[in-house]
Amino acid sequence: MSEPGLYALLTGQTAPAPPSVPAPATVPQARRDATPPRAGVAALRCRKRVCTVRVRASDNRGVVRSVNARTTKRMKVCVTRRSGRRSCRTARRTRTLRLAKVAGGYRGRFRLSPGSYRFSVSVADASGNRSRTVTRAFRVRR
Repeated sequence: MSEPGLYALLTGQTAPAPPSVPAPATVPQARRDATPPRAGVAALRCRKRVCTVRVRASDNRGVVRSVNARTTKRMKVCVTRRSGRRSCRTARRTRTLRLAKVAGGYRGRFRLSPGSYRFSVSVADASGNRSRTVTRAFRVRR
């Protein structure tokens, strides 16, 4: 008698409730730290086309897994066609930088051509949390 309606019809009673199944035991997982790390530009100096940058990176546990640093230059690219018509567009040239770990943060040194740039840096910790991207504009002079 698998149908509850047939059971009620024959016996005049309602069908008994099915036996309850115990809930599976949950395994406690390692708590993921939800606090994101922080990144900041401590110093950015350019002299004679060589730029030096110092980045502060901190996490509440002191574990910083990776640092992403890059420079971006906006350029105007113009092309003159055979017909004499000239068309221009803006382009971005992005360069990823390598920073070395030093006491108190990270340090890098790189060479850039004269112009206006944006330096951006973000940090990730061991839990996979990412910091906000910190951006700073600077200019390289001749």
